[in-house]
Amino acid sequence: MTEQAVSLTVHGLVQGVGFRYTAAQLARQHHLVGFAKNNADGTVSLVVQGSTAMVANFIEAIKDPPASWIHVTGIDQQIIALQPLEKFDIY
Repeated sequence: MTEQAVSLTVHGLVQGVGFRYTAAQLARQHHLVGFAKNNADGTVSLVVQGSTAMVANFIEAIKDPPASWIHVTGIDQQIIALQPLEKFDIY
């Protein structure tokens, strides 16, 4: 199984609406590790790591999150080096 790590910057109405918690729940459902944190510019940074297929599935899932009050308008993504992560954290 091929693993990868991806850094994501999520744009839209993603702060103050539970997006980081939703992302954490989706990451855990996809068996991914990493973290989510708010940025000063109103975006949210995510790092997700796991099987290439699960990372791709996760990215598709967060484009249209299950909570109707979260509105993702764009996602910037970059493949990064694998990290020594053990779980998904929220900062």
